[in-house]
Amino acid sequence: VFLLVLDMVFLIWPIVLSRWEINKEYRNAEEAEGNQDVSYSILQWEAKKFQYVYDSWGGDRVTDFLDITVAYSVVACWGCILPTIATLALVVLFISMHLRMYRMLYVARRPLPHATAGLGIWKSIILYTNVAAVACNVGLASIFFYPMRLSSPGQQLTM
Repeated sequence: VFLLVLDMVFLIWPIVLSRWEINKEYRNAEEAEGNQDVSYSILQWEAKKFQYVYDSWGGDRVTDFLDITVAYSVVACWGCILPTIATLALVVLFISMHLRMYRMLYVARRPLPHATAGLGIWKSIILYTNVAAVACNVGLASIFFYPMRLSSPGQQLTM
């Protein structure tokens, strides 16, 4: 839920700011032309968008990957304790991804293309997250699920 609130703030606020700037410039152009029909070109619209760089309202690649990876790792590592949280996380991540897609299309400027061979370092981060999730789930299941939850803590650790 906290992730959804943060996404609402950091993904919807730039959308509102971008629309505000475009509407403000559109109104100024209409006033200057004397309430005639003013066209707003795609180039003007693109110039008003935020850059897709670090520390801007348009977002950046590292922060986007980090947000999704952290949310995934929390669900993957702790999902066996409360499986219903995975369903809630799926809904939250679905909303978050759609807000990010909308931000990439309508709020952020088109980033300069860079050739890559894949996810780069993020592939190994996700791989190690999966390994840690297996270890966490096995450990949590052996401690909290029946029949081991009836054993003493020392006996749980030795098994």
